[in-house]
Amino acid sequence: MFQDLIYKYKVAPVPSPKDNQIQMLMNGQVAMIAAGKWPFGTYDKNHFANIDVQFLPTFKTSKVIFGSGAFPVLKSTKYPEAAYQLSAFLSGVYSQKTTLSNTSIPTRISVMNEVLPKTPASNWKVYAESADVAKAVEAPMQYGEIQGVFDRHVSEILSNQSDAATAMKKAKQEIDAILKK
Repeated sequence: MFQDLIYKYKVAPVPSPKDNQIQMLMNGQVAMIAAGKWPFGTYDKNHFANIDVQFLPTFKTSKVIFGSGAFPVLKSTKYPEAAYQLSAFLSGVYSQKTTLSNTSIPTRISVMNEVLPKTPASNWKVYAESADVAKAVEAPMQYGEIQGVFDRHVSEILSNQSDAATAMKKAKQEIDAILKK
């Protein structure tokens, strides 16, 4: 779809590694970007409110990925009580309302329903509705290496050096080999 937006329909720029798509959106150089909640901190700092959110187009199934912040206490800590207290605080309502809510979707529904309507996005309920079709980001130990493979093949697609099916087939082969190590 992204390749077609660039080369078939000619409605998206060819991305460059130097591009700052959030800044390009705020400057009016592009009309939309594919992003999660994280740009809202930048929008807020720049008093940019001409923004809304929507699901990406669906082909066969609608899926979104999500990651969740966690504040674990390691078994090996020398200060288990203090570590627990910090973890509990960072996972609590106050922290989700203040520290995390500008760039993240709060995991507590009560906090989400309080925080998200305050964003400039009138369609903020997309974030809540996405939970029904969300899949956790898989992050194996080899994630950094896998991301490099994936990014390289996506770059081939977006620079029109390969069609998406071929590039993703090659990426899958390389990623499967990495995971077998």
